Amino acid sequence: FFFLLKVIAGVLLTVIYTYHYSNPAKADIYRYFNDSLVITHLIFHHPAVWLKVISDVGINEAEVFRYLLPTLYFSHPLNDIATNNAFLIRILSVFNYFSFSNIYIDTLFLNFFSFIGLTFLFKAFKIYFKEFPFLLCVPIYLLPSVVFWSSGILKEQFLFAFIGPFFFLLLNSKRKLGLKLLVLLCL
Repeated sequence: FFFLLKVIAGVLLTVIYTYHYSNPAKADIYRYFNDSLVITHLIFHHPAVWLKVISDVGINEAEVFRYLLPTLYFSHPLNDIATNNAFLIRILSVFNYFSFSNIYIDTLFLNFFSFIGLTFLFKAFKIYFKEFPFLLCVPIYLLPSVVFWSSGILKEQFLFAFIGPFFFLLLNSKRKLGLKLLVLLCL
C-alpha cells in the first residue's frame, strides 16, 4: 500500500510538472530528465565521452564539455552529493536504458530505491515503538511532504535511499563498532 501510494504521488508530481509548470527550463524534474537524455544518447555516438561523463573522470576536457553544453542543470557545482545535480542526472542516464527513456518508469525506479530506504528507516526505529509500530508508519510513510517530495525525479529520493540504511546500521547492527563505522562512512 505504501509503495503504491508513493508511485501514485510520483505520477501526480510528474503530471503537475508537465501540465502546470509547462516550461521545462524551470521545472526541476524535467531539468534532470532532459539532461539525462543528452547523456543517454552519448553512448551511441560518442561512447568514450559517455564513459567520462558517467565516471566523472576527464569531465573537464574541452571535448567532453562540448557535449554537455545543451544541458541545463548538469554543470551545478559538485560540492556534495546532497546538492549535486550531476549525481541524479547520471543515475537517470543509466535508468534510461532500461526504461526506454520514459519519465514515468524512471520515477518508478527511483520510488523503489526511496521506498527501500524508508523501509530501512522504519526497521531502524521500530525497536523504539515495540508496542505500537503502526504509529511509526505515519511519519515515515504517510507524512504528505515525505510522500510527495520523495516520489518524483528529485534529489530527495536519494536522501531517503541513503538515510534509511544509515540509521538501520547505526541503531541495529550487532557488529563491532569499528566495522559499523566503516560501513556507515561508505554510505
